[in-house]
Amino acid sequence: MFSVDASGPDNRPAPLDIAAMRSSLAAAMAPPPEPAPAMRRARALLEIPAVRRAGGLCAAAIGLWLGYAVPRSAPKVEIAHAEPAGEWLDVVKPFQLYDVASPEFSTAFGVYEAQHNLVGGGRRDVVTLGALDQNEPYLRVAFYRLGSEAAPQTSLFVEMARRASGAGLAVDRVSAPSLLTTRFGAFETADVTVSEAASASQDRARTCVGFRLSTESPRFRISGFACGQKGRPADRSAIACLIDRFDLVAAGEDQALRAFFAGAEQGRRPECFASKMAQNANWLAPQSSAPALRATKKEYAPPIPKTRPRT
Repeated sequence: MFSVDASGPDNRPAPLDIAAMRSSLAAAMAPPPEPAPAMRRARALLEIPAVRRAGGLCAAAIGLWLGYAVPRSAPKVEIAHAEPAGEWLDVVKPFQLYDVASPEFSTAFGVYEAQHNLVGGGRRDVVTLGALDQNEPYLRVAFYRLGSEAAPQTSLFVEMARRASGAGLAVDRVSAPSLLTTRFGAFETADVTVSEAASASQDRARTCVGFRLSTESPRFRISGFACGQKGRPADRSAIACLIDRFDLVAAGEDQALRAFFAGAEQGRRPECFASKMAQNANWLAPQSSAPALRATKKEYAPPIPKTRPRT
């Protein structure tokens, strides 16, 4: 702030300039000068909340622009209905555990397949009857006996998309769900639009009825969808009877699953098993024999009634 000359003309210490020292010290300790009027107006404007928020938005916009301007790798796209990869293993020539003994599919060709969960030991059996690209009834239902694996419940749309993707199909729309009473309990049902995944034509899409049930004792789930003939509305009563005909063929040592199906026997409705109804046509009844569906896992067909030998 100030300097002192330590030597005089005769090399003697020069006297200190007390007045200069005081002046320099006062200048250093003086408050800063008042800003110009324009600067004062700018500071007052920044104190307004609306202006401050607008400034923050501008700064955020600039940051976003700079972020997008910087080259970055493409984000990883995840399919919402995809299941964890590597957790399921296909069972070769699976032993049949479930049956769909429904007269609507007495002439339909189908596929029976099963998968084993490598994480918790659960098993999922899938029955497919009919062909979606034909004017005939179509059914795809999965019976999932959970093991110790974690299987969080998903939305009905995701559940239907997973059931369809296993057969190379796509779900385009799912309506608001409603409850349907069956012998197993209340199923969650909804109208589902299903089409071939490789086809973009809406003319080939079919309106089906999606359904699912989840129980905790035992840990067991049933989910799938059934499609009637093209141009015929879905009949919820026919769907309820179709579900009532789901049956357990073998359970091994799984006493809990056996008890679940045994308990459901008490809820059987006579109208779903009367011979008169089995002969009547409804929205699921086929008009002609269905073409064979190419089997990829195991060929499956409804059981043929036994006949007495002739004497």
